Amino acid sequence: MIKFLRSIHGWIGIFVMPWIIMIGITGLYLNHAKTINSIFYGSAFDEALFDTSPIKRKVDKALAQEVAKTVWEAEYSGKVKEDEYHKRAVFIFKGKDTRLIVSKETGHYWVKSIFTRKTFDPNGQLLDTKIYWGTIFKYIHTDGWIGGGLGSWLADITAAAMVFFGMSGMILFSYPRIRRLKNRKHRLRETT
Repeated sequence: MIKFLRSIHGWIGIFVMPWIIMIGITGLYLNHAKTINSIFYGSAFDEALFDTSPIKRKVDKALAQEVAKTVWEAEYSGKVKEDEYHKRAVFIFKGKDTRLIVSKETGHYWVKSIFTRKTFDPNGQLLDTKIYWGTIFKYIHTDGWIGGGLGSWLADITAAAMVFFGMSGMILFSYPRIRRLKNRKHRLRETT
């Protein structure tokens, strides 16, 4: 029985090892995101530069819609919402998978997806790209790199395998020690 358990423990380990490593790395990042980001990334893009930019311009709703048309072309729906973003008055447009946010005061704009935010000047020049690593790692941690239903099934299989590894590992660790202890007791009885 122990040989069979050791064999199953090993083969399942080989199969789910990539997911266990992935869950470990992403979990470590999620627990220590600020520390890891401070090591790998410098300071954030300074949006105060918008206010001193020589090409800044006030934007009204019609001009913001023109920006939306140039950014999206086919997926632009025309719906606009006025709100605040990064303490700036903005127009917000929602696309299929992204949002366009246009600053009313300076004309700078952001194109946001679930994983990135790109910052542009009023002429469409890319100024900065921010990657939302926390969102990416959370997605990988919960759905696997495959994503969707299959990814969550793999994550569930990995979780079940980790429970099995814990239990079978305890048995594989304890069994030889218990056997040695019994053998020692048996030898002591025989010598007395």
